[in-house]
Amino acid sequence: ALHFSFEKNDKLPIVNISIAFRAGSASDPESLPGLTNFMGEMLMRGTRLRTKTQLETKLDDLGSSLSIDTRTELLIFRGSVLAENLNPYLDLLREMILEPRFDEKEIEKMRSEFNASLLAERSNDSALANRAFERLLLSGHPYGHSPVGTVSSIKKMTKKSILDQYQKDIRGGDLIVVGTGAANPSVIESWANALIAKLP
Repeated sequence: ALHFSFEKNDKLPIVNISIAFRAGSASDPESLPGLTNFMGEMLMRGTRLRTKTQLETKLDDLGSSLSIDTRTELLIFRGSVLAENLNPYLDLLREMILEPRFDEKEIEKMRSEFNASLLAERSNDSALANRAFERLLLSGHPYGHSPVGTVSSIKKMTKKSILDQYQKDIRGGDLIVVGTGAANPSVIESWANALIAKLP
């Protein structure tokens, strides 16, 4: 089912959209915390039609931005675009969601980036304390999974495990689309319904 809400606002020629799948860190396998976040970030790193660089160039050409936010029970695409470029932006989002590349080289690059970030976090006392508190409080519960994973779990993630998580998380059963800006709500709602129809 589609949960849709859009507030039209013509004060600025910009459209802000958030697209959320009901799958977050709580859906990670016990042995691979951080897998949903890793998979979500990989959706930004290339499609069957475009490389990561080509995607970034296209987003820039459209005057747009896009990021992924992994919560406990949600995987959220957050973006904005110039109103005049809304349709090609929506086409690009559809491409990223439906036709991810999951390129082996990009997986290795991101693995290195994530590991560097996790190792740097070890020198942050506040971050370590928060992580330890969550493990103690939520031990054995899916909510206790680290959204970004661990050095050990990142190392074990393979293309197959990423694809399996994609099939599990990116589905059309329950999609949330919200936004605001200078656009006709029906255009975005129609796009969202067409997206759901092509999802597992």
